[in-house]
Amino acid sequence: LKIFFFLPLRCIFSTERIDLILWPEAFQALQRLPFGLQRFWLKFSTAFLGTAQKLQDRGYQDHNLCPLCGAEGENDVHVLKCPQTVTRRQQLHAAFQLELRRLHTAPEIAHTILQNLEAWHSDNPPFIPPSNRWGERDAALAQQVLGWTNFVFGRWHVTWVTAQRNYLTAQESKLSPRRWTSALIHKLYMTAWDFWDHRNRVLHAASGPKARADAALLATQLRAEYAHAPDDLLPLDQHLFQVPLATLRNCTASTQCRWLRSVSLSRELARAQRAPADHAQLQQQQQLMHRWLHHRPLLPHRPKPPTP
Repeated sequence: LKIFFFLPLRCIFSTERIDLILWPEAFQALQRLPFGLQRFWLKFSTAFLGTAQKLQDRGYQDHNLCPLCGAEGENDVHVLKCPQTVTRRQQLHAAFQLELRRLHTAPEIAHTILQNLEAWHSDNPPFIPPSNRWGERDAALAQQVLGWTNFVFGRWHVTWVTAQRNYLTAQESKLSPRRWTSALIHKLYMTAWDFWDHRNRVLHAASGPKARADAALLATQLRAEYAHAPDDLLPLDQHLFQVPLATLRNCTASTQCRWLRSVSLSRELARAQRAPADHAQLQQQQQLMHRWLHHRPLLPHRPKPPTP
């Protein structure tokens, strides 16, 4: 019962009718995930994952911009709606359509689900089907009360099971509508992981946004160092500035970082040597060492045992 009080407190739910959600099916879908993906989903669905907004809240960075599109306030919902993932979203949408067909979903129910997923990703109004042959209209209206964000996050209204059961009964099928629900929720969990994995692959690619931002920061630091006179360095280290800036810019990022670190350490050491010595503190340390050397207890002498 703790989760019923925790999730609304975290502003994850847009409704108070959490008793109408298919929790057993959602839990079963979660159990089917590998252990690592279970941890991912628990963090993702509770807004604890390292999105830009969360990294700013934790003090790891000074902005909350999406690394792909640059929009402000990147959170878990934006990861799934980012406009830079349209191509990937179309591929996952097609994969989910195949999953609906594989699970023998009623065509009317499948159409309702796909239309509402596309509407949610595009920030369009929800799709309410005109027909109610198996109960798809009732399910869509009921889910609209809970919110379609809850649907995408695997929190389905109980009427979806009823609608699919009506279809399976008419087809004289022995398939379980609850297993159907659990399988589709599991597919949504995997789809969310695909979005997150795609986002990180683009972000951390060799030519991705993070690499470009790091390169721009290194370039700024190098220009600032070359604009500063090297006279405050140790004479032994002033050869570091004999390398032209253009040559250093063409080096690898690790080489540039080592150069900046060498310059920084040389400047600190030169500053420490030019600073006046604190003779009073030095004399106090010498006296402390002298007392320790002359007043420490000596270990008792133990004679060596005679050799046989």
